[in-house]
Amino acid sequence: MKTILFFFCVTIPFWILAESQDSWKPIDLRKGNWIAVEGFQREYLNGIDSTFSKSKKISHFPVVLNEIFETSVETGLKEYTLQTRFHIQEDFQKTKVYKPIFLYLESIGENWEIFLNDHSLAQEIHLDISHKEMILRRTIRSFRLPVDSSLLRSGENLLTFRLIGDAPASFLSKNVDLGFYIDGDYSLTTEQKLSGEISTLINLCLNTIYVFFGFYHLLIYVKRREDLYNLYFGIFSVFMALYSLSRSNIAFEVIYDTTWITRIEYSSVSLLAPLFLLFMQDYFYGRAKFSKVLFAILILNVVIALTTLLEPFRYTMTSLRLWQISILPTLVYLLYFMSKAVYLRKKDAILLATSMFTVVFIAVYDVIDSIFFQSGIRFTQFAYFLFVVALTTILANRFISLYRQSEDLNIELSQQKLELARQKNAFFRLFQFNF
Repeated sequence: MKTILFFFCVTIPFWILAESQDSWKPIDLRKGNWIAVEGFQREYLNGIDSTFSKSKKISHFPVVLNEIFETSVETGLKEYTLQTRFHIQEDFQKTKVYKPIFLYLESIGENWEIFLNDHSLAQEIHLDISHKEMILRRTIRSFRLPVDSSLLRSGENLLTFRLIGDAPASFLSKNVDLGFYIDGDYSLTTEQKLSGEISTLINLCLNTIYVFFGFYHLLIYVKRREDLYNLYFGIFSVFMALYSLSRSNIAFEVIYDTTWITRIEYSSVSLLAPLFLLFMQDYFYGRAKFSKVLFAILILNVVIALTTLLEPFRYTMTSLRLWQISILPTLVYLLYFMSKAVYLRKKDAILLATSMFTVVFIAVYDVIDSIFFQSGIRFTQFAYFLFVVALTTILANRFISLYRQSEDLNIELSQQKLELARQKNAFFRLFQFNF
């Protein structure tokens, strides 16, 4: 009996483990043959003929459809169809898949519908009655869509995307959000993508720290109005948190209309440079008069931020491009301003310059990546974190220094009061004696 029990105890776990091994192998959709065509028709769901004269073969990711079709500047919406074919092993229907299958897309926008073998998996198309304007946008990053395994076939499968978005609003922008605008993972998989969840958690922690630092220094400013640099740093930290949150997966999960995510992202990032310049101006030179260059930078960026929040959405990318162009002379002035502070041997200038140069270098890389490569990988948030920690350390040391100076002055004042009281008593004793 013991032998039989031992046999079952040993063999059953191995049998369960063997059965539970997921035989599904992830399918990298980027390696498939992709075809794009302008417009959408129901017959496309049965397959687009690759010899069709108006079709375009997609050779690499990211897929920005307005660039692929060289769409001219115009008003209204553009509609495209993207399609790929992938193969599944012949005995798939007999295969046991114990984990849910997901369609993972690094990005997709702006309005869209996804079909698998003529079956609609998800639809996010929100147009007005005339079908000429989008009511809201669903531009999503790190999108994970559950797929019913019964819709998959042994052999060839068709995955079709109907994509709708704005035509280019100006020569400065091709509306990169229309299509798969970030280079990354596009696959059918059973993996849970824990790396994305970890990244989201890190982002949330960093933003919590930014908000805490921001409101803390705003509170200090309320109590001590003469130190304007606390006000500038507090607002700077809050806007940095807004910018970072707007780029995280949390924003896309909480806010349904992604129009506002984009507006907040573009407007908040445009205010970071002038706020930092205002901070340095007050920290190093007190309430000295602003230079004309600093005043011009401030006005320009405020105008861009307000315009981004209020203008028709199709022009927001143009505003971003204008800011990206204007940030280059701003960075030159920032480097000049910082170098001048180091040359004049201003207190904390070297530490601040080292932190700033690191952020500028990484920020320039991120701007170049967003314009040319669209990899979606951003290092600025970690550089910003170290930068904010450095700034907070500098401000904390300055506050401690001011506190110690205040204590020393109080001690000196107390000693002077005691000395004055002693001299006063001595005078009265002498006066009484003479009297």
